[in-house]
Amino acid sequence: MDSGKLRQSEWPDHDLQPISHIEIIHPRRRALSLSVPNTRADLLAVCVANADEIVPPVHTRSKRWHSDNAFEMRRINELKNKAGELIGYRPMIQQGHGSARRKVYASFRASDFDGNLLVALAQAKAWRDQTEARLGIKPGSLSSKSVERPFAGVSLNVSNNSGARSYWGSDAVAGKKKIRRYIGQKSYAEAYREVILLVAERDQIPLPSELPEAPPPRADQHRRMLKAGFTDIPPPEKKSRKSRSQ
Repeated sequence: MDSGKLRQSEWPDHDLQPISHIEIIHPRRRALSLSVPNTRADLLAVCVANADEIVPPVHTRSKRWHSDNAFEMRRINELKNKAGELIGYRPMIQQGHGSARRKVYASFRASDFDGNLLVALAQAKAWRDQTEARLGIKPGSLSSKSVERPFAGVSLNVSNNSGARSYWGSDAVAGKKKIRRYIGQKSYAEAYREVILLVAERDQIPLPSELPEAPPPRADQHRRMLKAGFTDIPPPEKKSRKSRSQ
């Protein structure tokens, strides 16, 4: 169990230091911090209700952060003492995998802020946001590469049966109806475009001046679609030699 003691980052970021209370706490949040909520649920509710940032649309976030509460607490781990009591927070971002991976993190203990968990959490979020911006990671994305995916909430589905029924569809979102456009009734590119437009209209998501092109299918999807007689299907992306060796 974590004792909550400050540990040195595996990848030091000396230019990313906790900022002062006044710089990160909105006046409403500062007033609320005078009395610390009694439970972790109350603490989280206060932080979500008074978040200063504009929460990006669900469909631009990673699936693990589709709920607003999950997005608000992304990359932040709880620090507990040996008795299992919550004593602070540790935001962390991992870059890379395997032996080449590196972790950037910092610890924010309530004891450093007059015992105030709310301020410790606000500091942890500010550090996380600052670090994401420095690393070029869009809020809600897993990595900087995710920014290249303009509509993460739309995916291609190809069945395994002989007909290989195929469609572009929106990912499942609680309380909202799925949107689908079948390939065959529409071309591969037209189906993708229509789903993007309908999702944007449903969720009031601003669109770029130029809509993204439909990404190519995976190799197995491509094979099934060609076998089923679909045409105008772009070839799958070729994996680089480096990615095949990993």
